[in-house]
Amino acid sequence: MADERQAPEVSHPCCSINPDPEVGLPLSGQLRYLMNMLRNPSNKLPWLIALLVVAVYLPALSASFQFDDWQVVLGDSRVTSFSAWWQSMPGMRALVKLSYALNHELGGGVEAFRAVNILIHALNAALLFMLAQRLARRLGASNDGAATTVGAVTALVFALHPAQTESVTYISGRSNALATLFVLLALLIWLKSREKAAGWWMTPLSALAFVAALACKETTAVLPLAMLLCLAAEPNRPPLRDFIVPPTFAALAVLLFVATWTRLPYDYLLRVSLETRGPVENLAAQSQGVIWLIGQMFNWSRLNADPMLQPVTQWTPGVILMTAALAVVVAAGLLALPLIIRGQG
Repeated sequence: MADERQAPEVSHPCCSINPDPEVGLPLSGQLRYLMNMLRNPSNKLPWLIALLVVAVYLPALSASFQFDDWQVVLGDSRVTSFSAWWQSMPGMRALVKLSYALNHELGGGVEAFRAVNILIHALNAALLFMLAQRLARRLGASNDGAATTVGAVTALVFALHPAQTESVTYISGRSNALATLFVLLALLIWLKSREKAAGWWMTPLSALAFVAALACKETTAVLPLAMLLCLAAEPNRPPLRDFIVPPTFAALAVLLFVATWTRLPYDYLLRVSLETRGPVENLAAQSQGVIWLIGQMFNWSRLNADPMLQPVTQWTPGVILMTAALAVVVAAGLLALPLIIRGQG
């Protein structure tokens, strides 16, 4: 499939081949364009999936607080009000704590807290549909229907997989869902910024979404790698300028961590971690955790938000094999990335 920026325009108001038909239109023309989009079934589908998410999780609305909720949501004085949150800043995962503070300000009890989680997850499902559909088009989907199918299946699996209950019904799991929200927004805006006649402000807006994601969960720093994977998978070699944004975002993440290192307890957490286990033992323990999490996608009988994984105290043959397998997979992916990029030239 040809790159979106080089494709000819067509008359269908929602076809991916003409990604920016509204560019240059007066306000009335833009409104007509948006109305045509809403009439198209494929544009209603993500919001129907979002409604399905709400319907599925609605019975859990009044469930009690669980596990870390008692300490993180109810017992932390820094999130009991907006003023308390403001006085505690700067702090780690500031936007997640802000969301808890606003929940406390608005009241409503556990139902209100869980309703926010459900709505975030529903919105994530809709955004993932849009992202998967757009990526399918860029990666060579045979037609618009095929891209819509890819988007729908991806969003439904993501939205309804039982493992997602940890990020939805578990209030303290909001950091996962909220971070995902901003990562999806950053990716969608970045992809849009690569299209013809996109506004100059879209890349800074994507960067702002990335910073918001980092303010929810630090692991979102891997977003630049996801961008590189998107570029590497495209059938036509992207222009060189498209490869500037991922390393720029990576540098932004590094700068933010360096700037906040002495103001936030990252140094303390690192020292405690190393005092508890050495780097090698930590690697083995984290490998066990990552593999267990991967298994949650397929083994639904062992779902648990607070699993009792046995601590790794020595390098048994099983631990060595498990860690080596994970290292090989990660290394193979990283080494293959530049080869794929060069192979497209």
